[in-house]
Order: sequence, then structure tokens, then C-alpha cells
Amino acid sequence: MAVAAVGVSSCTLDSTEEAVTGKQQGSDIVLNIRTTSVSNQTRSATVISNGYDSNNKTSVTSAEMMMTNLTVGLFKSTGSTLDIKEVDIEGTGEEISSQKTISSTYSSGLPDAQKPANGDLVRVAINLPPSKVATIKGKAEEVWNVASATNFKATALTIDQALDMDNDGDVNPAELPMVGNSTIAFNSIADKWESTVTVHHLVSKVTLASLSVDFSTTKHTAASFTPTEIFLVGVPDKINLDMNDGTYAFSQGAYAGYYQGESTNATNQKDYLGTGTGIADVTMNASHTSYGTAYTLYTLPNNNDAGNLTFLVIKGTYSSDGQAWNSKTVYYPVFIGAKTTNVVQPNAHYVVNATIKGDGASSIADLASVTTATLSNAVPSTIQDLDVQVTVTDFDDESVTATFTNSGIISYQGLPDPVPGDLLFADGTWGTLDMFPDKTPVAIVFSTNVSAVDYAAGFQRGYAIALKDVSSSATMAWSTESIQLGTPVDITNQTKLDDYVASAGYMDGRSETNLITSTANYSQAVYPAAYAAVTTYESEVAHPAGTSGWYLPSIGQQYEWIKFFGGISTNPGTFHADNYCYWSGAASSTASAFNTAAKNCLKNTGATVDKSNMWTDIAGSGGYYWASTESAKGAGYAFSLNFDTDGSLYLAGNGTRSGTDLRVRPVLAF
Repeated sequence: MAVAAVGVSSCTLDSTEEAVTGKQQGSDIVLNIRTTSVSNQTRSATVISNGYDSNNKTSVTSAEMMMTNLTVGLFKSTGSTLDIKEVDIEGTGEEISSQKTISSTYSSGLPDAQKPANGDLVRVAINLPPSKVATIKGKAEEVWNVASATNFKATALTIDQALDMDNDGDVNPAELPMVGNSTIAFNSIADKWESTVTVHHLVSKVTLASLSVDFSTTKHTAASFTPTEIFLVGVPDKINLDMNDGTYAFSQGAYAGYYQGESTNATNQKDYLGTGTGIADVTMNASHTSYGTAYTLYTLPNNNDAGNLTFLVIKGTYSSDGQAWNSKTVYYPVFIGAKTTNVVQPNAHYVVNATIKGDGASSIADLASVTTATLSNAVPSTIQDLDVQVTVTDFDDESVTATFTNSGIISYQGLPDPVPGDLLFADGTWGTLDMFPDKTPVAIVFSTNVSAVDYAAGFQRGYAIALKDVSSSATMAWSTESIQLGTPVDITNQTKLDDYVASAGYMDGRSETNLITSTANYSQAVYPAAYAAVTTYESEVAHPAGTSGWYLPSIGQQYEWIKFFGGISTNPGTFHADNYCYWSGAASSTASAFNTAAKNCLKNTGATVDKSNMWTDIAGSGGYYWASTESAKGAGYAFSLNFDTDGSLYLAGNGTRSGTDLRVRPVLAF
């Protein structure tokens, strides 16, 4: 750990006690107090005279090196208290390099246990609230409320006492608490006891040093983002003075609560944990990619007690096409902490450099559910679409480089919410091959609009399509019997199709498949299509843990396939009273677009990782795929998605269930 002496100050503890009969004045005790390095701090373009701009949350190094009060404790090597002094500070504060002289007196007749000796302990506390100084020091000379060095270290500070000592709603960097420890040694030439004490900040510093956008590699190249607020989430409620040689012991006990700084959220909110909404109004897009203003906040150390972690959150408005009317509020949370331990250390400066490449999350509500255990399953360098690089020194820079490439909040296993086009991996996680190049994909997300039934069942994130057909594109019947099991669907005209799209059952292939598998005559022989999706494909590709298992898609889910992957118009050109609709001549082009889009999902940026061979193409001519949806044409009919040999693309409810020339491409919910 790099430690540079900012200044050497001779602090001699001034005693108001007069020399009296029976006592002799002891040698002065000289303390050289120095701070750890604060090099390479991020500064704003404008240097603020007092070292801090409370409106813009920008700071300069000199403010952080100030002391408004100084408390020094002298303890025997066994820990018992010898003396505790509060040192006078000139005016409103002094740089730590200023010099002071203090002395104490000891009776020559005192036993050794009550006099200083080589190796005795020194503990220094800087910038404590006056109430805490009184608690430590006591009300009368040589009557201390702190009986030992252990008691001194156990002195606790609330979040307000540590970060807002003057209770004005802002952090003053000139009042940041610091502690240090050392031992004393007698200098016989100077006739003084001496000790050099290095002090360390008890708090942590977080700076959003740079923010930019790069939408060139996404589907939304015209997108824009305007930051509106920067704040912290998951800041613990207290610290204590238990730091030895710069190492914080985290002995403060269980945290009673956690605080956040979003100005529009009153729950456990602290103004000084955020910028508020008055930050620079800069819209970033393809022609203006950089934000240009840095912001600094301060937080408390956090050892992820009970799995609660600390995040820096970038809030703003995102528009996929750059149009103001199409904008929405989004959040990009950045995990702050060591990669391996998830701990936010005191005296560390976390410098965040973020590049946004995609949509953000609509909420930060799920942050509370992120635990140490679930976060460890994510790749720290890419969590929340954020490339994270961390190097830490003592209140020097801890670098955090962030690249947001997908939307979402860290809500499950340290992952962002899924978006269509994400891969679902065999281990139950999701994302891109940029994020997880070594994972095995089993499906591709095609929709995140889940049905009410699936949401209630716990499948709240979306739907994914299998990478291949069952049994190498084997064909089979829907059923050998003609029994109406559920509610049939009518799409004989545009109005009825629109009604179906808006209905509760539109995306509910899981419920429709469950109706089939729960019927009395269910078997592979009687209901081969459902059996193939649920059982046969499971034997070929096991469903990931935490998902629904494979099933037959509804015709609505198949409609979503061709809209997302195939780019098909939402309005078919022709409807028929026989309960089907179609896009004339669109089969081949839609299948081609479908397959190209799916294969692109199976490559990383630059195609250095290419798993597109895992995708089995949708057949553009003669590709017929069973749905789980029953047709209003009659009990003997079921829906299918048909890439017909006549060149047209059909949502078809006029096929008999006994037809054996149709394939099965399963889906699952997660």
C-alpha cells in the first residue's frame, strides 16, 4: 500500500494541569501525524475555494486533508488508558501538516503502569463530532469515559455523524473522519517521547469520472440518453474507529439499516448520498457521445453483512430512437466493491468510467435481493452490462470501467433483466456471448412480456425458443383424438386477431400444454407433439434450473417469433373464414431473416466467439410447426405456424390434429 506523508506535524498534547508539589513535568510527547496518499484524485474543471462544491458534488484533494478536530489517546501496551486529549484547532480547520505542541505531566511517584514507556500505544481520531469527542475524552481531566484502547476503537459513528457532521444535508470533505495508530518511543537526545502516526479515512469515495454512450453496435443506433441523477444505494448505517495500520476490522456489529440517495425516493433517503436532479443537462447520442462532467459521492465501508451490497446508480432518460416523446426513465446500477469479497473498503476511491450501449432498467427495486451468493455467479467484469475493472489503493483510485450493453437491473444472480435476443444458458443465467463466452446456450429469448398465469407461477422474466427442433426435425401429429380441451381461438379477421393478441391466453402455451399433459388419455401415442416438446426434447436438451421446462408454444408465442426474429408486419394481408391468415409470398424471406437473427445472437461482438452452428434453421419452404393452441374451427383442429411450399406464411387454424407432417420447436418460460 502506497503511503506518502502529506505533511509532518508535531502534535504535542497541551495539558491545562499545572505542576504541583509531588509531581514532576514529564517529557513532551511529540506526534508526527501524516495521511495516506490521495494522489490521482478526480477533479472538476473548476477548483472550488473551500475544496468542495456541494451542489455539483465535486471535490479537490486539499479539502480531504483537513482536520476540524483532533483527539489523541495514549494507552499502555496492555491497552489501559494513560491520557486522552482534545487538541485545539485554529479557526474552522487546519491542514494536517500544521504543527502543534502538547505536553502531559506525570508524578514521579506513580507506578510504571501509570506512566508512558517505550512501546505504549497511540490512537488518533480526526474529525469526530463534538459529542463523540466528549464521549471518548470525559468531562474532567484524567477522568475518561474510555477506559482502554479497545473502548476507543469501539466508538461508533452513525452515517450522519460520519458523512454529515454539521447536519446540513451535504458531505464536507474537510470533515471526513480519520483514524490512525502507532507506538511511542523515547528520544533521549531531544528528551521527548515520539510517535509517527499515519491516519486513514474511515469512509470511501466514489467518483463517476466519465460517462459516454456507444449505440453503434446495437439495433438502436439513433438512441439517446440524458443523465438526470447520480446516487448511491445500499450504504450501511454506521462505522466505528476500529482500524489498525489501515485495516478496518468491521467490528461495528450488524448493520441496522441501509440508505440510498435517490431524491425522488423517500425510503431511507439521505441527500448527501446523491447529486439530486440539478446535474448537467447533457443528452448523449451518436453525434455527442460524452457527458463531460464528473461527480463525487462518499459512502461507508460495507462488508456485505446479510448480503446487502453497495451500488452507484446512474439514472436518466433513454429513447430508443432519440425522440423526446419516446423517452423513459431508466437506471444503470454499478456494483461498488472488491471483485472477490464484495467488500467496500474504507480509505478507497472507486473511480467509475461508464459506457452505455443499450437500454436501462425501469426500476432499482430488485437491488435489495442481490446477495453475496447470487452475485458470485455473475462475471464481475460484465455485470449489469458493465465492464468492471478494479484496482485499489488507500484513498487512491479504484478504477471501475463500465459498459452497459443490455437493459435491466441486477435482479437475479447478479444479471441484468433479459431482453429479446439474449441467450438463455444451460446454468439458468442469460446474457450475451460478450458477457459469457464460455457458457453453453440452450435457447434464445424472444419476448419479455409474460402472461399473468406465468407471472403468478414465478416465471416473470420472459420466454425463450429452443435452438433446434425435436428429434432432428422429426414430424408428427398433434393428437389422434378430437377432444376440445380448453378455449379455442378464432382469428378469422383482423379484429379477432387483435382481440387474441390482447387476451390473457396469447402467450400462455405453458397452460395449454398442461391441459394436454393432464388429460386422461395423454401419452406419446395419443398426443405426440406435446410429448415431444415436454419429454423427448428434455432428454435431448435438459431445461435450465429455475425455468418452466420445455413445452409447445401457443400460436401467440409463434407470432412473437416471426415479429421479433423475422421482422414480419403485424398485420397479415389476408384472412379466411376457415380460421387462418397469411402473408403472401413471405415464407422464404421471413425464415431467412429469422435464421440470420438467431445466428447473430449466437455470436459475440466481432464474431470471435461463434456458436451459430448450434441453431437449426427454420425451414423456409415446407416448415410447419405445431402450436399448443386449439382452433375454433372445431375439436379436430389445432393451430400451427406454416412456412408453406406455396411461398406464403400462415398462422393456420385449419389443420387437422392428425396431420403428421408438422415439426415441434419447443419453448420455455423463465
